[in-house]
Amino acid sequence: MTGLLNMQTCVVLMKYTHLLLAVSVLTSHGESRTGTHTTQTSGRKLPGVRFQTDGVASIDSVLEADPGQPLPSFTQVEEASVEVNMAAWEELVMKGGEGARMVMGNILNEQFDLSHTLHAEVADLRIYSFPMDISQMRSFATCGLDEEEASLPSPVLSLAQGNFNVSGPTEEMEVDEGEVCGGHHGDAFMMLFPEKQNFQDAVSWCLKLRGNLALPSTSQENKQLYDRAINQDLTLFLAVSVVRWSGQCVDMWRGLYWLGVRGDLNRNQWLTLTEGKPINYHNLTHDTQEVTDEYRCVLAGGPSLAYQWYHAPCAGAACPVCNFTGYPMLHFRGLCKSSLFDRSLYLHDYYSDQPMYDGEVHSQVVWSGKEWVMKSRLRSSLTANMLGSSQHPIGRNTWQVSGDRCPPGKMQLLLTVCRADEFTCDDGTCIDKRRRCDLATDCPDHSDELECQVAYLPPGYSSRLPPPSPATSPLPLFFHLNILSVRMFDLKSFTVEVDALVRLLWKDSRLSFTNLQEDTRRNQVEALEVWTPSLTLTDGTNGLVAPGEADGEDLFVLREMSPHSDDDSHLHEDDLYSGSENSLVYELHKTIKFRCNLDLWNYPFDVQRCTIIFTVKGLTDSFSKLVKVTQYYISILILSHSLLLTLIISFHTHFY
Repeated sequence: MTGLLNMQTCVVLMKYTHLLLAVSVLTSHGESRTGTHTTQTSGRKLPGVRFQTDGVASIDSVLEADPGQPLPSFTQVEEASVEVNMAAWEELVMKGGEGARMVMGNILNEQFDLSHTLHAEVADLRIYSFPMDISQMRSFATCGLDEEEASLPSPVLSLAQGNFNVSGPTEEMEVDEGEVCGGHHGDAFMMLFPEKQNFQDAVSWCLKLRGNLALPSTSQENKQLYDRAINQDLTLFLAVSVVRWSGQCVDMWRGLYWLGVRGDLNRNQWLTLTEGKPINYHNLTHDTQEVTDEYRCVLAGGPSLAYQWYHAPCAGAACPVCNFTGYPMLHFRGLCKSSLFDRSLYLHDYYSDQPMYDGEVHSQVVWSGKEWVMKSRLRSSLTANMLGSSQHPIGRNTWQVSGDRCPPGKMQLLLTVCRADEFTCDDGTCIDKRRRCDLATDCPDHSDELECQVAYLPPGYSSRLPPPSPATSPLPLFFHLNILSVRMFDLKSFTVEVDALVRLLWKDSRLSFTNLQEDTRRNQVEALEVWTPSLTLTDGTNGLVAPGEADGEDLFVLREMSPHSDDDSHLHEDDLYSGSENSLVYELHKTIKFRCNLDLWNYPFDVQRCTIIFTVKGLTDSFSKLVKVTQYYISILILSHSLLLTLIISFHTHFY
């Protein structure tokens, strides 16, 4: 059964003589839901069993059968593509006439195994004594079989009849038919978060989880929403409804939760938050239907005002009820690659009256009563405690981890719903990744402009050591010189002074870069952090050129290749680039004063050539080569680690 975990609703068939096993499987992380449904469900409850992996869990029943009959293997049938593979059957010869034991929830390889326990929710298990055709199987998957149920023989075994023994850490429950078959109107999943917030914070919280504040569109939906938000618990002494979240949610305004509507003063209308259109249904009390400057938000009443709405100040406090199109899936970032914790979790249930984040396999993030704890249902020693905050663990937080394959101790982890093309702010808000480190704050907490260093230096990196050269050739350093102006030419002393822009390009395979922009000037690196070439100049007289005035130096990264695939062991969704594929660009603005050997025999009708030799200090020809670029990044000519440049000076005399 573990192979069915990726399906929200499916049908599993097993023929045994003429028995048919039909199972609706609800996974605890049903991101994929069955396709379009036309069947309207009745809203009834289906019997179900929740399997958990913190122990050997199973349900079993004895099937009586004749000896020698073939037992086929399981064949999965989906609504999208139906296929019954008769060739896949395997015979199991049963000795005697005592029948067989059918077990669900564990793979039986001679014995029960904790690591093979199913973690899912199974609903409406039935075994019929006749085969069904394909249309009936499809009807069962969409709850349409109920219309024919009266004409069908009773199941041989079913959860509803109580034929199964429930063992281990399992929980018998009832599931809304619409949760299995998708018959609910509107969004697929709603959840109340028991924490009082003002209206805007409630809106932001739902958006942060990819949802919206719930807004019923009919009287029936309004009743369903309220009933889901409370726990109808009849006590032994008082036959009254006790609202589950009253203590956490109801304040002086007696409201239980916010609704996804806001008042428009100019039009005196209540508009939906999602589309900005006038609402078609409301249950506002007669004296609170008007939009006023003070009362522009709507609360759903608590125990004393069940099912009623009324306007209220947006600065009030109540709980958000968020509407989702499926169970919200979240990801942990920052765990080491060998971590035992689940990286993906789903939000779908409660634990200790707080939302529970349930992992795909065995992890859970739950509220212990005093702090958020991440634990494992399979490994009791694997734990993590969130430090320093009692707020929901969405976003960036510090965790104390023990029992994991990652180094023990404190670590920063990020729990996010953001997509791969988005950046997660420290508070959990999602923004477009292109707005990360763009010199404008977009996150509510401004965290998108923090930790924006372009170059990542690995442990042991030394800026005194040059980059390693390729295996078969010296390290190329691309060189470009642009003479901006001639400041001075002194014929008597044979001296020339020029303003120049020197550019050097190279690759350093030790480095990696983050979030490189197309505009190279936005990829600036601190020159002192990394190795940069040190130039010495020799003029035509073979004398060293004294260091001149320097207007400054800049170091950038030229984005040349695409980023690597996302690595969730990194805390943020930063684009990572390799230093071996993207070049560093070093720019020096210099004033150079040097001497020339001038031959004035034909003066003033002569052309003189002045030479300057650029040398990279500390490098040899076998280790590095200067590469002259006659135009920026164009026309490459490989020379030695020293580069000879010639400055041509023309003298012209005009006769009148």
